[in-house]
Amino acid sequence: MSTNDLESLLRDLKPAPPSARLFQKVDEELSLDMSWLGRPSLTRKAAKWFTPVTFSVLGAAAAVAVMSWFAFSQPAQPGAATADGALPVSTISEWQDFQNEGILYSQDKTPQRQIRLIGTERRIFIDPRDGAQIIVETPKEESVVLPVNFQ
Repeated sequence: MSTNDLESLLRDLKPAPPSARLFQKVDEELSLDMSWLGRPSLTRKAAKWFTPVTFSVLGAAAAVAVMSWFAFSQPAQPGAATADGALPVSTISEWQDFQNEGILYSQDKTPQRQIRLIGTERRIFIDPRDGAQIIVETPKEESVVLPVNFQ
């Protein structure tokens, strides 16, 4: 039997008609599903916790709205602004290089490794009057002493 013969045989097959028992089962299931249509509309009971939670959420939202309004309506703190009126936004430290300065001995004769870290510190300010962003980068150098353990 070749593939073409098999395909033609399958194409000629017709599905069997559904039985009367299947129709009867489907009708029973549909009537069970539709039984709720004949009843009067159900009154839905809200959970007992729902009303107090709703009022709590509304109170919290009102508090947030009032606090945000006060935050924007009051002038900035005098100590927070810089001399030109810009407000600090963020400070970022970046290390570009390190130099190993070798092992040194402290006053109590314990070995310590001295490392010099070289980098920049970026401070970002914003001027509230016009929204201008000011970025100030300053070089940064730190000397770090780490204990050494010889084994």
